[in-house]
Amino acid sequence: MTDVAIRAATPGEAEPVRELARAAWHAAYDDIMGPDEVDQRLDNWWRAEELRDVITNPDHVFLVAVDAAGPGGEDGAATGAGADPVGVVHAGPSPSGAYVVPRLYVHPERWGEGIGTALLDHVVTRAREETDRLQVVLLSGNEVGVGFYESHGFEPVGESGLVDAGEQEVIYERRLD
Repeated sequence: MTDVAIRAATPGEAEPVRELARAAWHAAYDDIMGPDEVDQRLDNWWRAEELRDVITNPDHVFLVAVDAAGPGGEDGAATGAGADPVGVVHAGPSPSGAYVVPRLYVHPERWGEGIGTALLDHVVTRAREETDRLQVVLLSGNEVGVGFYESHGFEPVGESGLVDAGEQEVIYERRLD
């Protein structure tokens, strides 16, 4: 795996997290819903103010992966201080009793480096403290996401009841026991 540091996001990183999400969403969803729809959803679902609120929610985990050496290889190795995120994960408890991952994205230029796996491993560790199930909801046409989660032991357990951009939203779950 690439040398990255994984740490709690800070409220000041909301904008770089949005930019990371924009790159990942376009790579994963442009073929499914088109670039204009992707931009509209990002503008609605990834508002910087709302991200800052989620980042500071003590009941949730919101982590970023940054290059461990920091920008330009400076001495920030322990924290990746000052580096823009190359990956992000947000997870928290749900009313169903499962721990849910609504966001896990890695910059598309960094796909395949193990960053998503490292982020997911941190969430699994946290989720095990609270529940025996971890869930995600994906568009069935999101081949990148489906492949990633299935390779990490997630299985489809149902549909959300929503059809989005002509694709069914599918609930995937991984048992943690």
